[in-house]
Amino acid sequence: MKFNVKKTRANIVISIIIFIFTFIVLCICAIDAGYVVLTRYKVQKLTETTALYMTSFLNSKPLDERNNETLKPLKERFEKLYSSTLSGYYNFRMNDIEIKNEALNPKIKVNTEANIPTLFLRYAGIGYIKILQTSYARAENYDMTLIDSDSSSYTFESGDIITDKDGADIGVEYDGDYFIFAGIKGQDNEIFWSDAGYASNVSSKKVLLMSEDSTPYEAYCVQNDAEFDFSNVSKRTIGLVKYIKIYKANCANDVPKKEDLSLGETAVPDIESSGALGGEPGDAGGSGAPVVKVLNSVKLIKKSDF
Repeated sequence: MKFNVKKTRANIVISIIIFIFTFIVLCICAIDAGYVVLTRYKVQKLTETTALYMTSFLNSKPLDERNNETLKPLKERFEKLYSSTLSGYYNFRMNDIEIKNEALNPKIKVNTEANIPTLFLRYAGIGYIKILQTSYARAENYDMTLIDSDSSSYTFESGDIITDKDGADIGVEYDGDYFIFAGIKGQDNEIFWSDAGYASNVSSKKVLLMSEDSTPYEAYCVQNDAEFDFSNVSKRTIGLVKYIKIYKANCANDVPKKEDLSLGETAVPDIESSGALGGEPGDAGGSGAPVVKVLNSVKLIKKSDF
C-alpha cells in the first residue's frame, strides 16, 4: 500500500485549522457566558437593593400611601439610574412591583429585566441577552436586647446593624427623661458613641460633659416615649448603629447651655454632677427599664415567605 505523504500533510493541516477555529469559537462562547453570568449577578444585586429600599420607603409612609403609586417615582429613578450603558447593560426595567401586608410589616416583590450586550456573539447575530430577576423583601420591627444596666443607665444591642432609612429608625418606650447615645464598634472592639437625642423631635438641647478629656459637646435630653430619625436634621446623621445607651435624666434641671458659657470656659458639669441625673441611685428620673425598638428594619426573604 502506497503512503501519500502530501495528502496526509494536507489532512493534518485541515484538522489543525478546524481545531483552532473550534477552540476560538469555544473561547468566545466561554468569554461571553462568563460576562453574562457576572452581569447577571450585578443585576440581581441591583434588584435586591431596589426591593430593600422600596420596602423601607413604603414602611415609612402612612397606611393610605402604601401603594404602587407611591413607589412610582422611585421606580422611574432606579430605572433611569441603572439603564446607563456604562454599567454594562441596557434598558434596566422593573416589570412588576407587588405589595402585600400593607398594614403591618409590608412585603414587596420586584421583577426586573435588563438587556446585557454580548462581547463577541454580536458578530454572530446575538447582540444582547435578556436577563430576568426577582427579589422579595419584608419590613419588620423588633426589640433590641438589654445587655447591661446599672442604677442610672441601660445598654442595648441590636442583632443586626441599624442603617439610616426613611422615617423613624428606632423607638424608645420609657416613663421618664433620658439622654440617648448610639454606638458602633471599631476595629479594636471599642464602642464609639455619639448623641442620638438630636434625632428626636421631643427633645430640648443641653450641653453636657460626656467624656473624660473635658471636651464638652451638645447632648439632648428626651422626655418619655419618642421615635428617632437619624437623618431628620440637615447635615447631620448617624449611618450605622449597633448599640444604644440610655442615661436616666431629669430634663427640668438647669444645665448650662453652650451659648451661656464664658469665652474659653470648658468646665462644663459632667453627667454625674450636673444635676441632669435626677433622684437617688436606682430612682434616676424614671421607673422601670426602657424598651428600645428597631423600626423600619428590612430584610430579603424567600419566595415561600412572600
